[in-house]
Amino acid sequence: MMKELAPLLHSQLRLAVVSLLIGLEEADFMYLKEKTNATSGNLSVQLDKLEQAGYITIKKNS
Repeated sequence: MMKELAPLLHSQLRLAVVSLLIGLEEADFMYLKEKTNATSGNLSVQLDKLEQAGYITIKKNS
């Protein structure tokens, strides 16, 4: 029996980001933006939600 998909991952963009990251150690913002065709603002919001839920870790470089 398959487990249900977490409600947080029902968003097409969040699911796309998690799917992209599964095979990678890390990815930068521009890579994810290009692959998902998301706007910077939307991608940023969705990444924050994934981080808050513990799905990803965000490392910001200055």
